[in-house]
Amino acid sequence: MRGGVWKPRTNPYSYQGDNKAIEIIIQAREETGLPIDVEVMDSEQLTIAMEAQVDILQVGTRNALNYSLLKEIGKLSAGTGSGVLLKRGRHVASPNEFIAAAEYLVAEGNPNVMLCPRGTTPALDGYRNHPDESITPLLKNRTWAPVVVDPSHSVGHAEYVLACSLSAIAYGADGLCIESHIDPARGIGDDPKQAITPKRMKELIASCREIWAHRYQVKD
Repeated sequence: MRGGVWKPRTNPYSYQGDNKAIEIIIQAREETGLPIDVEVMDSEQLTIAMEAQVDILQVGTRNALNYSLLKEIGKLSAGTGSGVLLKRGRHVASPNEFIAAAEYLVAEGNPNVMLCPRGTTPALDGYRNHPDESITPLLKNRTWAPVVVDPSHSVGHAEYVLACSLSAIAYGADGLCIESHIDPARGIGDDPKQAITPKRMKELIASCREIWAHRYQVKD
């Protein structure tokens, strides 16, 4: 379960998150039993997240090649059991650069890394970014890490999320990172455009399970 405790924004006047929000997502973990994912962008946020014992530390696309931050995350999270969801740099970080960034985390002691393709720029006309789930088999062939695709940020529009999700699973993704909101129109940030409703999420999960089962079906 991912929550935007802190959120990097292009516009300095847009919602940026709040340190107090960590309390909300911790409460959500206690009530649901689900592990939580929190994006960190600097040392202060990393310290707060580590003290809260978050299950997954997220490195966003803007920091995908911030080697100093990657090294610090790898060092502080080593041996804690925390995972790291590393998003691909949106300015077309090559697969080799993407994998090398993950190695910065591993070299400092944390091998629990998940690679997250989330679309690149320049955007494909009509989408928020240029969908890149097709690099999944390449990443899985070249590295040890699970691949978790983010269709929501890749296409940026709720009506396309299902198709992108099914495509990602067919390509071999181990998981998906999808934005959902009970009432997307009232959401803060990206929700009005790209978040899907819980009902739609339930349908998406069922469809993805069918693709997953077919993908791993044993054939004579």
